[in-house]
Amino acid sequence: QAAIYKFRNSHRTTQHIEVYDRTFAGQDKGFVGPVASPKSKAHLVILHEIAHLIANQIEVQLCDELNVLLDEHNRLVSEYNQRNSEILSDRVDVLAERIRQLNHTLDRLGDGPIVESYAASRTSRRGPTEYSDQSSSEAFAESYAMFKLDPLALKRTDVGAYQWFQSGAYLEMLP
Repeated sequence: QAAIYKFRNSHRTTQHIEVYDRTFAGQDKGFVGPVASPKSKAHLVILHEIAHLIANQIEVQLCDELNVLLDEHNRLVSEYNQRNSEILSDRVDVLAERIRQLNHTLDRLGDGPIVESYAASRTSRRGPTEYSDQSSSEAFAESYAMFKLDPLALKRTDVGAYQWFQSGAYLEMLP
């Protein structure tokens, strides 16, 4: 493994990309992109992980919202425990329902709307790389990297995906 995108929601959301030495191994053995403007394979690896980060921003936003609601819920419960109040009880109930709704949304998110929109735009069900056949999420990441490094290669392998990236649809979906 050359790199990995990590997302964690443990009371606060954190995201980071870890890049390992393997990303930079064998740089003299190949390139990506057009011959006139070659890039190292490290470019592909890093852009691939950035694509995962981009695709996950809607989940990050929902988790941030959930964390704010949980903090407020816990604060109100603590206040309610000190002085019983019907108004506080009602506010706790409203927050609890919103928390339940957000959790339900997160449980049903799947690959997320960006990856789902990308998948719906595709004119090919395979590729653009062998690794992208693993899942829609990996196909999105590989296609994003290819679009950034060699857009004409993506256009040759999947014109629908190329047009989707070219339109900026994924950018419009970001929170």
